[in-house]
Amino acid sequence: MKKNWKKILAAAGLGMMLMTTSLTPVTAFAAVDTQNLLTFVNDTMDDGSQIYYFEEVAVTLPADWKGKVAVQAQDTSVTFYHKASKEKWQEKYGQEGGKLFTLSCTVNHNFQELPDFTYIGFSDQSVMNYFMIFPTDFQAYTDDPAIAAEFQQMNTEIDFVKQH
Repeated sequence: MKKNWKKILAAAGLGMMLMTTSLTPVTAFAAVDTQNLLTFVNDTMDDGSQIYYFEEVAVTLPADWKGKVAVQAQDTSVTFYHKASKEKWQEKYGQEGGKLFTLSCTVNHNFQELPDFTYIGFSDQSVMNYFMIFPTDFQAYTDDPAIAAEFQQMNTEIDFVKQH
């Protein structure tokens, strides 16, 4: 009799498990290879502006930025720097500076808590949100007035980057 109760309880437990799993919707996501999402190539357009092509997005920089930008990729972000400011910050203080903006992607929405960002869009293919982050402080190398002025000039054209 004891064995029959064990069999009955085991069968009932298995039946309950099957019922709950068949009633519960299951969503499966494939792992996304983020390594290549922000690999880029760049080109010069007919009007002289620079365009950076990534796997799923493109960023266009004003023509007068040519030769003045340093680009650094890390994991799920690519940062665009004012080259002269970045070099001087590194040389004099051993730290990064001259940041103009960062292109990033993520599967979540935490970026919406950032103080200054522009949302680019969502990719159905990679299931990533793309956005640009802008510094909230002045990133120019200010010890050299010419470098600071060039940074400021570029910074006034950030809206062009946001729109393109």
